Amino acid sequence: MARSNWVIAGLAIVGVGALVATGFQNVPDSGQVRTGLSDLSQVEQPVVYDAVGPQDGATQEDILRGFLQAAASPDENYAVAREFLSPSYADLWSPTAGILVDSGTREFKQSEANIVTVVTQQLGRVDNHGLLTNSVAGTQAELRFEFERIGEQWRIASAPTGIVLEKTVFTSLLNAYTLYFPDGKGDMIAEERWFAKRSRAATQIVQALIAGPSEQFAEIAHTEFPANSKLIGNTVTIVDGRAKIDMSSALSAVTGAARERLITQLSRSLVGVPNVDTFELAIEGVELTEKRVENISSGRADRAAYVLTDDRVIVQRGTELGQELSYSSLIANAKPSTVSLRSDGRAAAMLTGQGLVYATDQGTQLLSGGSGFLPPSIDRWGFVWSSVTGSRELHVWHPDQRAKILELPELPGQLVQFRVSPDGYRLAVMLQVETVTQVQVLSIVRSETNEPSFTAASPVLAMSASGSAVDMDWVDNEHVAVISGSSETKAITVGGTGLFSSSRGSLSGALRITGVDGSSGIRVLTSSGELFQPRGLNGWQQRLKGVDVLVKWG
Repeated sequence: MARSNWVIAGLAIVGVGALVATGFQNVPDSGQVRTGLSDLSQVEQPVVYDAVGPQDGATQEDILRGFLQAAASPDENYAVAREFLSPSYADLWSPTAGILVDSGTREFKQSEANIVTVVTQQLGRVDNHGLLTNSVAGTQAELRFEFERIGEQWRIASAPTGIVLEKTVFTSLLNAYTLYFPDGKGDMIAEERWFAKRSRAATQIVQALIAGPSEQFAEIAHTEFPANSKLIGNTVTIVDGRAKIDMSSALSAVTGAARERLITQLSRSLVGVPNVDTFELAIEGVELTEKRVENISSGRADRAAYVLTDDRVIVQRGTELGQELSYSSLIANAKPSTVSLRSDGRAAAMLTGQGLVYATDQGTQLLSGGSGFLPPSIDRWGFVWSSVTGSRELHVWHPDQRAKILELPELPGQLVQFRVSPDGYRLAVMLQVETVTQVQVLSIVRSETNEPSFTAASPVLAMSASGSAVDMDWVDNEHVAVISGSSETKAITVGGTGLFSSSRGSLSGALRITGVDGSSGIRVLTSSGELFQPRGLNGWQQRLKGVDVLVKWG
């Protein structure tokens, strides 16, 4: 079981600033995201938690429970929560140093006469840019609190910096928003951030766009906002569905195509902000443009679901079969166990009894013979990714370029599967780590000819689930769907980097999974050849029988 000692001497989350408070009262009216938000005095309140001060004669545990509850209210710089602290410590405690998100099940242990330790299941942590870092399943956080007598009453004399929020409270206050950053090749890289649900989220989003992408995508993407640009008044005003973004004169240097990319960043990133339909971009009060927010699909909304059945690769729509793939017979004749299509559908990478096979309507080509291969993945530019069981090397092949080998960084456990995201900039790797399934995501940088390499950024944990790793696929550019479990009935889970995982129920004999048009379009193939689609939040409905292969995209 993983363990996280979240104490003063070794706090892993720092500099979260007022993001903690913004969940309750929204963002401050001053401060740059780049340096962390610190002014908690001028914020609106989307949700109010009434904090109650300490009661006379309360035990150490009573004081601690009351303190944890009161810390959910940042009113007047956490005034009520500070009432639970000793006078000498009240001004030293730093509630804005981090958010630890837990399951809400907390055990209070009296480790010494004046020390109480809270043990809780840690689900994730949030930094000052709204980035959520998931925790491995089973991670426990130990929070150590010291007490002293002040007169006849117990008070807390030492506590971990930051606050702890139960997941249900956290998600009632903050939303995950998708921010977009250009990559220099005409693409926009999506990244998830957590900000307040109310209209002031627009301010946080614009500040985050100014600050630029996270470390994960720093080598891939950038922001078109100049580093010295500022949001005038440090706020985005919203009136009648129109967000006014008034920037400093530094933005004047952004012209032509760069300005268009900046406008695209805003139009896509502001999607989902309550009561925002359009935005006006201005420089020191002079309007540059007004544009509607742009709700776009993320990766696979227009992809058909293909299956291999009755020796045909054919579109599946509900219980019906549609158009057959043009080179269906070539694929079927290879007797594949897995099939992955390039994003345009004109090429496929297959795992067969002979080895790795590449197929187009011009014919098939054996890329590598033998056994022990993991299912290959083919990215949008036609690069075929392959590896063998037990290896840390990925072989990347392209019909028009030399093959290359990419070395995976140090990762826990055993590699079970890997998949390139629809946008081609992320590699999800599925790992078996003892009794836990993990999915970690590596960032991919592309050369001028789109040849892939890994960035220097560390892999990011997208999700973890109990049980054996079975199968995985991207649902879109941000979400992955996983089958895991050690019994006949397998769990279906959807998660992603910067997002909490959610259960999609379970299915007996689940063997393969793919996503074609968002979470509602997930398909699951069972070991008996039955194809299922979601019904409701956690239910599954059989749509076809006799399916040999569930075809994936990418």
